[in-house]
Amino acid sequence: MKQLTTVFGLIAAILLAGCAERKAVQNMELSYAPGPHAVVYKTRQDYSNLVPIRLSEDRTQIVGYPDPDDLRRDGELTLPIALEKGYVLDVQGIGPNVAFTSYTYEEYSRLPEPPLAEDMLRAVIDDQPLESMCDCGLLSQFENPVADLNRIIKLGKLKPCKELVSE
Repeated sequence: MKQLTTVFGLIAAILLAGCAERKAVQNMELSYAPGPHAVVYKTRQDYSNLVPIRLSEDRTQIVGYPDPDDLRRDGELTLPIALEKGYVLDVQGIGPNVAFTSYTYEEYSRLPEPPLAEDMLRAVIDDQPLESMCDCGLLSQFENPVADLNRIIKLGKLKPCKELVSE
């Protein structure tokens, strides 16, 4: 009988901890002050190794794309960071008008100079790649951004975050 009580107590503690964590995530107040933000997104296909660019609202012009040197930090490629359930944490500063090109991070980072804007526009393989995108506020508010964002994704489908794109 004592073992049964211990098992039920353990199960209750686990369930209560899960409920408390879920409630904490749903009630989380995120900071949207100036600074690097935790932008989390999901694409229709895996574009994690392809170079993103920013397009105009009407998606006919390029408003920004990286220099090849921007794709490496401390000798390592600055690939987006994979999160739970197919979500990705942005590290390049993309936005809702992102498009992905046929350039891989590796090949683009080795270019001696950036391609011309018209060449980048021709390299676009998907100009509407997003299923969803959320701004989860300042990166600095998270003790461990990847673990904390994964917990939010698992428990609340990014509910505390500001929705930028959704289907």
